[in-house]
Amino acid sequence: MDLLPGLRDEQPGAPKRGGPPSALSTNFYRLNEKCSKAMWWTVCKYCYAAHVKDKATIPFPTHIHGRKEAWEKHLSGCGYYVGATGNVFQSVESEGEPGEHGRTTKSQCTSPPKFTLAEKLIFWRLLLEFQAEALLPDSFVALLSFRRLLVFLNARCGVPGAVPHRHLIGGRILDEYADLHSVEQRDNVRSVQNRSGGRVNFLSDVWETIAKMHVLGCLVSLFGRVMTYGLRPAGDRHDGIAIAQQMEGVLEELLASEWRVGAVVTDNAGQCGRARRILALRYPNIAFVHCFAHDINNLVKAVLKTVFRQVSADAAGAASFLNTSTSKWLVRAAKAMDKRYGDHFAVFTLCETRWNSMQACFASLLRARGALEDMVFSYRNSSELTDKLRVLGDVWILGKAAERGEDRSSVMRCLVSSSKG
Repeated sequence: MDLLPGLRDEQPGAPKRGGPPSALSTNFYRLNEKCSKAMWWTVCKYCYAAHVKDKATIPFPTHIHGRKEAWEKHLSGCGYYVGATGNVFQSVESEGEPGEHGRTTKSQCTSPPKFTLAEKLIFWRLLLEFQAEALLPDSFVALLSFRRLLVFLNARCGVPGAVPHRHLIGGRILDEYADLHSVEQRDNVRSVQNRSGGRVNFLSDVWETIAKMHVLGCLVSLFGRVMTYGLRPAGDRHDGIAIAQQMEGVLEELLASEWRVGAVVTDNAGQCGRARRILALRYPNIAFVHCFAHDINNLVKAVLKTVFRQVSADAAGAASFLNTSTSKWLVRAAKAMDKRYGDHFAVFTLCETRWNSMQACFASLLRARGALEDMVFSYRNSSELTDKLRVLGDVWILGKAAERGEDRSSVMRCLVSSSKG
């Protein structure tokens, strides 16, 4: 770092006569100006670095007497020192070797006390809960800004080993916390079963993980309390017999563990229906039913593909086109929203489960309906305006809809309301 004229290290040459130089002097620059016959004015290196980085807002560092007491006093309250080193300065006097004047004392930078084992486990568990709730990757614990924040909140977080490594928090800590959480879930559901005398529901479905692996998810629920029983590899067979064999194995484990199973719930796919019929013959005291929420999704899917096929296709096409044309039409739509509402909103597209995301797509278009109509009207004579966007204009509401005897915006509102319910 370039220094101003007259600014140099506190120790430009050999150490002073009478003993080794102080370790504190390495944190300061010396000015070419004396504060007494034998003392020089000094400035903090960390304050000076902050000043050089942002001269407009951070003034030149305060002059400090070049002696130990003044240096200790400054470093104990210097925020730039903490940010650069990650430690809070503490002055500790310790006995040294006897010299001419008897025993001498020295000041040194010491780390704060470490976390106890119990405190460290609680701290790591809170970190893991924060990571899961914020959907952060394991590497967030390695961010320097995050570590500076922790040190600012508690200086003990700067002690080596206080903040776990990303491989540790995503490995052993996650496994330990998952086991503990599983035990808590099991105890909660078990206490409800013993207290109420009820029979639990066994829920199962095949899920796809982010690693593109299919697993059989097994849940146990009773009166709003849910327990994740396990994730079993689904294998490469997904017919009714294979699913029945997998579910039967889980059922036998539940019954052997003194769980009173009252119902088994799956989705209404063909192979799942066959598996339910097979197992119903073997377990006559258990009700095998399908998930009615899945039926509602299938109903919405069927309606959108038949009666309101054109309406849903127009809405999905307009939303997809806007989000694809990020450099032109999405910018124009945002300007129209800012002009009409003073703010702009997101336009959602369809995800993989189309009928589940249709509500968000319709609602986002209806929320900005007036601004989108203004945008289409402004570019109505432009050759750049495509048919996918023309449906958002007045002709969308007054033209084709009137010819068909329906109001498309009303249809969309009905679908939005039914999807919310």
